[in-house]
Amino acid sequence: MKRIISVLCLTVIVFFGTQAADYDQLQKLVASERTSSDKFGNGVSIDGDYAAVAAYYEDEDAAGANTLSNAGAVYIFKRDGSTWSQQAKLVPFDRQQYDDFGYSVAISGDYVIIGAAYEDHDTTGSNELLSAGSAYIFKRNGSSWEQQIKLVSSDRAGSDYFGYSVALDGDYAIVGAYQEDEDTTGSNTLNSAGSAYIFKRDGSNWVQQAKLVSSDRAAADYFGRSVSLSGDYVLIGAYGEDEDVLGNNTLATAGAAYVFKRDGNVWNQEAKIVASDRGAGDEFGYSTSIDEDYVFIGAYKEDEDASGGNSLGNAGSAYVFKRSGTNWVQEAKLVASDRALNDYFGNSISIYGSYALVGAYSEDEDTYGSNTLTGAGSAYIFKREGTSWSQESKIVPDDRDDYDNFGCSVTLDGTNALIGANQEDEDATGANTVSMAGSAYIFEIPASEVPLPIMLSSFKVKASGGKIELNWRTESETNNAYFVIYRNGEPIGSAEGVGTTTEPQEYTFVDANVIPGVTYTYMIADVDYGNVETRYENESVTITLNENIVIEEFDVSEAYPNPFNPTTAIDYSIFAEASMDRQLPVNLSVYNLTGHKVRTLVNSIQETGYYTVQFHAGDLPSGVYIYRLSAGAEVRTMKMILMK
Repeated sequence: MKRIISVLCLTVIVFFGTQAADYDQLQKLVASERTSSDKFGNGVSIDGDYAAVAAYYEDEDAAGANTLSNAGAVYIFKRDGSTWSQQAKLVPFDRQQYDDFGYSVAISGDYVIIGAAYEDHDTTGSNELLSAGSAYIFKRNGSSWEQQIKLVSSDRAGSDYFGYSVALDGDYAIVGAYQEDEDTTGSNTLNSAGSAYIFKRDGSNWVQQAKLVSSDRAAADYFGRSVSLSGDYVLIGAYGEDEDVLGNNTLATAGAAYVFKRDGNVWNQEAKIVASDRGAGDEFGYSTSIDEDYVFIGAYKEDEDASGGNSLGNAGSAYVFKRSGTNWVQEAKLVASDRALNDYFGNSISIYGSYALVGAYSEDEDTYGSNTLTGAGSAYIFKREGTSWSQESKIVPDDRDDYDNFGCSVTLDGTNALIGANQEDEDATGANTVSMAGSAYIFEIPASEVPLPIMLSSFKVKASGGKIELNWRTESETNNAYFVIYRNGEPIGSAEGVGTTTEPQEYTFVDANVIPGVTYTYMIADVDYGNVETRYENESVTITLNENIVIEEFDVSEAYPNPFNPTTAIDYSIFAEASMDRQLPVNLSVYNLTGHKVRTLVNSIQETGYYTVQFHAGDLPSGVYIYRLSAGAEVRTMKMILMK
């Protein structure tokens, strides 16, 4: 996906209005064969052009046959332009009645993970343990989705409810088992202390890498009721936990959340998080979401407003924390502008970049605070400006009705919000009433409100020493994975971004493969973690290189950056005599410390000149690597360090 931003000067200033945005309902999604009490919409997840909607009480298989009560199903929808269409209905190979397949769901790239918290059997279909739970991973193959594996915990037991919560990001998955009883060694039994399990993809297999428990685990903490995953971090909610971060000030079910960070193959607890105004019965951690340096935690039974006053029982709230080193600092407490008794604001949450989405499935009023419908439900969009978060919009569906439970599940991908209403009765046209069949709604963030992934404040290009140097500065970045450098419309290299930051960043890229007398036009683009590219065109930057370049030696520079992760650049120059037609056979290869070649970057005939090559090492482990350049009889060897 590409977005092109035209810029006619060197300074980009983006203005956002203060008026509340109008979030348009794009589409209502329902299952192709909806039936009573399917609870379609109890779980939702969206990633790019694909969305997954769970219906954990659905009874039929993918063909609409073989009825098994509450076996469960998940539906995949694909976007084509502005329309979302059902692409697949997913059920497991070993489906049984009352498995509740689809109790939880998460989609990332070509993979979807689906929890079946009440499933009873191991991966072979034997060793029955009532409600031990399982999770299933499906992989997309073209327009088909195929079951790849069934996951169970290494220490499964009855009533663990493994699969009650799931999350997926890249090659890692996490599965919560909020009523599991043992620690990581399988001992120290504490009833419903809870745990979570990390799985890592290895080819077509997914292997359990770790079992996570909290450092201060206790009975009925329900650690793992909610889980979220982003890069090297996981966030796990324990809504029944009673103590503060020091293990003091006991408040029954005040709740907590725990951050774990990956170091190689080991996951270590980095922080325990509690609300600044924690109170008994808040159930902080009932819902969780993490995105880069931000964590978002729901407390749907919390009573006070953002200032700690105006108590309304179970009005609900949600809290934003930001990472500072290894500390996570509360940045904001969010409440609804029209909060009321028993709204349960925060029962579901999602955070993405500068936006946060909060469900309140028991809320009663429309966007104007009128037209009261008991338990119709609503959702709220909040937007970050600097360190402040403010409510931008209240969202309700066009066909809201009593007890729809709109907002029982929410997910956000930056441009679209997907919201479940698992007790909604009508089809997409508002007809064919089927009690609690369920539905889900897609809303779009207005294009004028979608922030650029980066705020580019300068972009300069200069010729020097037979090379062209690009320098640019960003004032902020959101989910910025890397930059792509374009020359005359073609990509020539990349530079790693810093993810999300509000601190200014400066970048340099050197283009050494240039020819005197040729005009070059440069452009940069950023690519976010969802693989969305935004191009920043600058029509005023055109460089004509008229320098008299004289290359008299063979040389190779140190990789830049070095250390690097996961991309670095290598500059080199080659020199060939006129008697050799100014050409030489050139080879540039990368080796690990055992001498094994891991990559060939160049293997061709090249003319005298300057060259730059990009080395992408995302598939390689951290460590020291050797790169060796040979051109004719000349050889140079250098070291570089990959640090992940």
